[in-house]
Amino acid sequence: NAEYMGIASECENRASFREKVARDRVRIQRTVERVRIHQDYLESQLESYNQYLQNVRMQQSVGGVKDPKRKGKTTKKGALASDDRKIAPVKFTHDKLLKDGVIAESRVPEARRKKTTIAFSSDEAGIVDVCAYYHGFAVDKYQFELEDLLARLEADER
Repeated sequence: NAEYMGIASECENRASFREKVARDRVRIQRTVERVRIHQDYLESQLESYNQYLQNVRMQQSVGGVKDPKRKGKTTKKGALASDDRKIAPVKFTHDKLLKDGVIAESRVPEARRKKTTIAFSSDEAGIVDVCAYYHGFAVDKYQFELEDLLARLEADER
């Protein structure tokens, strides 16, 4: 009889274990469903944000300043074609950018930093050109997209 009691006890333990596993499975399925719903929400938010950025870029490249005197029509001055949206280079010394924290690390030798200039310009909306000059001669040039810069800022990358 002791044998039968042990077997009966084992069967009860297994039955309660199966019930617990079934409850856990239901709980996990609910959690997975909530995560999927949240993922869908985040993906729609990301899509909306990307659409917003695209609209802002298009408005920036087309231009157009509202003239209150002309009831919502754009002025000639504000209606710039994308070719006219070029931003002239803005130059800074290497030491100034280093001091202001724009440059976090530099591989420019100390002796050359005083004669090194960095120029920032933009030929089209959403893209920044960065050119390094030493004694007035272009040494290196990089092109950054606004989204990449914002992503780096968000990720705290340098």
